[in-house]
Amino acid sequence: RLRRFGDYASGHWERLRKCEGIFYPIIVWDFECVREAHEAERVQEVRDAMRSARDLHYMNILFAANRRNDCTVSELSDRAHLTKHLTEIVVRKEKRLKDAYGIVKKYNANLAASFVVSSRLAPDIGFGNFLGFHTVWLQGGREPDQPFNFETRPEVILHGARDFQDLLERFTPHSQSGSLAGLAPAEYLREAMISGPKP
Repeated sequence: RLRRFGDYASGHWERLRKCEGIFYPIIVWDFECVREAHEAERVQEVRDAMRSARDLHYMNILFAANRRNDCTVSELSDRAHLTKHLTEIVVRKEKRLKDAYGIVKKYNANLAASFVVSSRLAPDIGFGNFLGFHTVWLQGGREPDQPFNFETRPEVILHGARDFQDLLERFTPHSQSGSLAGLAPAEYLREAMISGPKP
């Protein structure tokens, strides 16, 4: 059965309204960002961005598709020294929307303060848009892997992980109480999308 746009997100917010507890900002990283950075010898940028996100109280989730069902993802994460900055590595043979929503439910994600970061528009940016995440495409100078459309248009386009780290550090407010309430104002993200990263 095809779900109407917003069914997952509206169901999530309805569940949050009915329960009490703590809701966490999370960052879902597409594994392709890590693999491509490793191949280009830029994995330090990804590591620094993940460390910074963790220090800002985000949960880093690495989301990967691995049809061979081997240990490539965890081995590469270990070699890149990323594991200690990750809350979880989620590996599926094929990425599906329900897997992404499973991450949202598991961590009581505050979608207004959470991100999907990917170097590809599909499927991760599409999933993120559908569920209500802020979506960040790490373009890296590449052309889009498919035309922009309503589902796959990212909210923010950045060159690489270092720019994302800068974006996080600039708009994450540090209140005296350490509260993360009020994160990710839409106005700031619109400005980031228009102006791009700082030189």
